[in-house]
Amino acid sequence: MQNMAATPRQREKVCVFIGSHRPASRRDSGADLVRALINQGVKVEGLYVRPGDRLNHQRFKGCRIHHIPAILRQPRKKILKSFSDPDRNAGWQEWLETFRRENYSLGVVYFGSWLPPDLFSAPRLGFINFHPGPLPALRGFEAETWAILSDMQSFYGTVHRVSEQYDAGEIIWRTPAVSIRRRETPASLLNRTCYAGIRHIKSLVKLMHRGEVLPVSQEMMNGVHASIQLARTRAHINWTEDSLAGIDRKNRAFNGQYIPVPLTLEFQGERRIIRNVLILKGRFGGGLGEHVGEYGKRGSFQGMPVFQALDGQVVLDLMPPGASKPDRASVFASYDDQIEDEALFRE
Repeated sequence: MQNMAATPRQREKVCVFIGSHRPASRRDSGADLVRALINQGVKVEGLYVRPGDRLNHQRFKGCRIHHIPAILRQPRKKILKSFSDPDRNAGWQEWLETFRRENYSLGVVYFGSWLPPDLFSAPRLGFINFHPGPLPALRGFEAETWAILSDMQSFYGTVHRVSEQYDAGEIIWRTPAVSIRRRETPASLLNRTCYAGIRHIKSLVKLMHRGEVLPVSQEMMNGVHASIQLARTRAHINWTEDSLAGIDRKNRAFNGQYIPVPLTLEFQGERRIIRNVLILKGRFGGGLGEHVGEYGKRGSFQGMPVFQALDGQVVLDLMPPGASKPDRASVFASYDDQIEDEALFRE
C-alpha cells in the first residue's frame, strides 16, 4: 500500500477542484467547503472550476481561481480521444506543466469529473475525492436515490484516493453517519451528507500531511453501482409488490430531487407520469391496482384518481397524457435544511 505521509518540513499547499453538480441552492456547498478549509487553517491556494461557475465571482483569502481546461470538461471517453489529437494534446500538456509548477501537496475533488493519471498524481499526496455515499456499498452518481429506495436507516459519505476508475481508489475516511428521516428525499439527504463531510474534512487534510492516515483498499469489496440506469428499473409502481411505504419511498426518490427519470404507471392504456402521491391508510374495497374513483376532499389532490394498493389506497397526481418529461413544480424537497455551525463558512 502506498505511503501517503509527508515529511514534517514539506509545505502544505492544497488545491480544490469543484464540479457544477454540487448542492447549491440558498447556500453553495462548494463555497462553504473552501471557506471551511481556509477558516480552519488549511492553506488552499488554488481553486479550479468551470468558466461559468458562480464561484468565479467569489473571493477566498489566499486562494487564486483557475479554470478547468476544456479538454477535461467532457466525458472520460472523449477526454481520452482528445489526447490522441496532436493540437489538443499539446495544449493539455502545456496546461499540465503549469499545474505541476504550482507544487501542490494535495488535491481535493468535490463533485468533479474524471481526472487523468498525469493530473491526479501531480501533487505529492495525490488527489482525494469526496463521494456522497458509502463506499464500497454504493458507487455511482445516485447513491442517495438508492438509499431512499432501499429504505436505508443511515447514510454517510466517503473520502477516497482518486484513481483511474470512478469511486475505486483506496478509502481514506468516512464522514459521521446521518440518520435518514421519515420524510427524507435524495436532495435533503445529499445536502446533509455533504455538510457532515465539510465540517470534518479539515482534520483529515491535516492528518494526511502528518502521514497519519492509513488508506484501505477497495479490492475484493462488492457493492451496488447506483446509476441512473439502475434507478430506472424502480421508476414505476408495481401493484403486486409495492406497499404504501414502498410507493411513498418511490415518490420521494423520484419527485424529491431533480433527476431525469420520472415515476410512472400504466393507466387507461397509457404510460403516465406521477407528480405526487397521497397515501390513504385503512381498509378499502377494490381489486389490486384498480382505479376505484376520484378523491373528493378539498385540497391539491381533489378530483384526482384513487387506486387500490396492497395495504391501503393511493391518490395520484398524474401529468396529462402524452407528457414525456417530469414536471418538477411538485418537488417538495429543498437543499436548504437548517445548517448548523454556519459561522464555520463565513469569511
